[in-house]
Amino acid sequence: MWKEGKRRDAQDAMKYIQKMYEQQAHCRDKKEDSKTLYPHFTCATDTNNIRKVFSDVKDTVLLKSLKEYGVI
Repeated sequence: MWKEGKRRDAQDAMKYIQKMYEQQAHCRDKKEDSKTLYPHFTCATDTNNIRKVFSDVKDTVLLKSLKEYGVI
C-alpha cells in the first residue's frame, strides 16, 4: 500500500487514492480478463473534464461490447 505523502495535502491524497484503485485493478488482472483503468480527478462543475470522463466511459463500454460480440 502506498504510504508516502504529507497530511492535508490534496495532491498527495489524490496520488494515494489513485494508487489504491490501481492496486485493485492489478489484483483483478490476475483473476480475470484485463481491466482498463482511466483515473480522473474532477469537479462536477469542470465541464471539459466531465466531457473527458464521459468519453472514456463511452470508450470502455464500446470496447467491452465489441469484444463480447467477437468484433475485436
